[in-house]
Amino acid sequence: PPEKLSPEQYLKEYDVVIESLYDTLEYMPAAIDLVERLSALGVRLAIATSTPRAAFEKKMAQHQRLLAPMDAIVTGDDPAVKHGKPAPDIFL
Repeated sequence: PPEKLSPEQYLKEYDVVIESLYDTLEYMPAAIDLVERLSALGVRLAIATSTPRAAFEKKMAQHQRLLAPMDAIVTGDDPAVKHGKPAPDIFL
């Protein structure tokens, strides 16, 4: 029978598997072109994610070209975000 995992063990193993996939993440078609064109037009750009900063940085380590034009990046553990999903705080 399969090994039984505690919820904590499951989450730890899940995180290991997910993090192993970060290097394989690819841009959506035309995403870079869109972001760079908007930036060139003077459109202010931002990313708002409920992901904690450390995990976001791991996910995006290979995607600096997408991050470079961003005027702001707000993550779920930012002290300014008082209420998480579904509250709109992260966008304010």
